[in-house]
Amino acid sequence: MRSRRVKLRWAGGFAVAAVMFILVAPPAKGQRVPPPPPPNPAKTPYPAVSNATPGQQSQEEQMRQARNVMRQKKLVEEVEKLQQLTNELHADVAKTDKDTLSLDVVRKSEQVEKLAKSIHGLMVSSQQ
Repeated sequence: MRSRRVKLRWAGGFAVAAVMFILVAPPAKGQRVPPPPPPNPAKTPYPAVSNATPGQQSQEEQMRQARNVMRQKKLVEEVEKLQQLTNELHADVAKTDKDTLSLDVVRKSEQVEKLAKSIHGLMVSSQQ
């Protein structure tokens, strides 16, 4: 029984540490962030032929921009939820002693993981 609690405590602590590292850790000083790779010509779509005048945007472009705005709003909402959950998880972990880990902490860490994966999915889909 004690072994399971220790494993759960380690898993919860690891989840909190991983999320906090991802959200908070800036690049080290003096460390350069490599530039993004150039776009792959095979994956770059050809521009759509449009009958719109140069001053007007095509309907497809307007729809694309609207989707990007909606995706950005959802991304901001989910990041705020993730921040709230990680703060709650941090407070709950601080309340536990060295020998126990509550089931609530484990559940919250699972929620944090799901939300982080959801955010990652939104970010990846926005780059495609």
